[in-house]
Amino acid sequence: ELRAYLTMGILTDRFVLDNRHDLLNCLRRCNIAAKWRILHRRTSNPIFYDIVCVTSDQATADPKLEGEFAVNDTHLVSLLLLSSQLEMQLKDIFQQLLEKKENIWISCRSKAGKMMDDLAHYFKGDQTLARVSRHDGLITWFTAMGEEIRALTYEDGDHFTVTGRKIQLCVQALEEVEQYDSIDRDVQVKTFLVEARGLLLQMARAVGINEDICEDIRWISDMSYGIESVKSYVKIIHSRVTKDPSNVNLLQGFFMKLSSSLDAPVERLKQLNSPDATRVTDYYSLQLVSFVRKVLEIVPISVFGLVVQMSDIIERRLLRLPKKVAADQLIAFSQTGERYKLAMMAHEISIFADGILAMENSFIGGKEVNPRKLLDDGLRKEMVQHVSELMNNLLQFDFSADTETITSMTNHQSAAMRSLSSLSSRLEGFQSALECVEDYVCINSLKMWHGEMSRIINYNVEQEVNKYLLKKVLDSDSKFQLRVIPIPRFARTPNEPTCINFMGRILSMLLKITDTQYTTYSLERIGWFLGDGTEVC
Repeated sequence: ELRAYLTMGILTDRFVLDNRHDLLNCLRRCNIAAKWRILHRRTSNPIFYDIVCVTSDQATADPKLEGEFAVNDTHLVSLLLLSSQLEMQLKDIFQQLLEKKENIWISCRSKAGKMMDDLAHYFKGDQTLARVSRHDGLITWFTAMGEEIRALTYEDGDHFTVTGRKIQLCVQALEEVEQYDSIDRDVQVKTFLVEARGLLLQMARAVGINEDICEDIRWISDMSYGIESVKSYVKIIHSRVTKDPSNVNLLQGFFMKLSSSLDAPVERLKQLNSPDATRVTDYYSLQLVSFVRKVLEIVPISVFGLVVQMSDIIERRLLRLPKKVAADQLIAFSQTGERYKLAMMAHEISIFADGILAMENSFIGGKEVNPRKLLDDGLRKEMVQHVSELMNNLLQFDFSADTETITSMTNHQSAAMRSLSSLSSRLEGFQSALECVEDYVCINSLKMWHGEMSRIINYNVEQEVNKYLLKKVLDSDSKFQLRVIPIPRFARTPNEPTCINFMGRILSMLLKITDTQYTTYSLERIGWFLGDGTEVC
């Protein structure tokens, strides 16, 4: 039932007005089921736990097959996400209906009155194509009914029950008039009457919409009882998002459901006008914002994981296109299989991005949560982590001091160039992959790339210089280190323990391969050369 309501195109204004009570009952049953299972899962009694919970061995794809009560955590998370999505959509629809309730009333009243006038004119029998005899009684009746419908008034101060009874009398009269033989035999007239009754019922349902419905939804969806429990479901949410990126669209409703729980801890404090209410609200707001960040961090992790795979294909598998390609080589350069994989990965990234970018800025307590900013920070964090690891792993050189000969130095220079060449190609692959997906995630990839690369280099230079300074620059004092997007630090390598990071190792490598005992600097060639003319740097 819940999935049926969430099917695209089902929750229209008319459907919500016609099935308001069924929708609220569905929400109520879903929240009762979720509350019962969340609270009883915390029991320490193994007998009760087995009644409520299903082990991984007993889990099935369909929760209906697991018994009336026992479901696993995955199905419980599905229930929470889907019910919160329905709650969010109903809140939005009811808010819109409240804003345009008067317009709906006026529009339906005008259409229904016009239909009565059309029917009265129809029974005059003077229309060219209307094969109906004149009926003065029906003309008078439909004219009077049109006037009665136009006389219906809607004022915010009137009780909707009085107006509803007047509308019900009009609907009943339209049902009774169908019993006349001249109307019962005319399909067109009966269709008009059915449509008119539908408009009148729409008016009755619209006038019954008030602020109490939104308040009812807020109380039904309250989840203040399970704030601590939902923290244990973060891994399950991450798993769902990783397997199906479209689940990102369900997270906004889930966060809005949790934000409503902030009222419970401070409700009594606000009633007492306590000065501590603001501080308590700020505390719980920060806790909830931290939880939102923790849940959403899977999105940039998954996106950058796909970017890494794309960079691997671009770097290692795609052929570089020359300026001119022979006609008989077009098939070889097309590489449709690899480009299809790239297209599929870009599509997955677009689904992740759509889910995040569709989320609106929301205030949790007094704190604003900007999903787009979270996505940007997450991508930067993952990029900094991957690039730092790449530089730390590839820029490691083995050059023993007791074997400083021309042969060993040449071998070391060749190994160093291979490491630098490998690093260069990997970084180019990363940059190309980011440029491929920048339009999908709405980021300036080139600006982000250069900004974070500059920060990584400057930070590692700053830390390498620390060993020459009396007053060290700590991470907390560094202008290049950020709390949200930290630059990782790595242990020193056993081959060069005196170097703090890769910048020190690069400098040490350059000093060793340009040793003046074996090399000479050429000002004209701008490079270092061995005695036999071989360029080393």
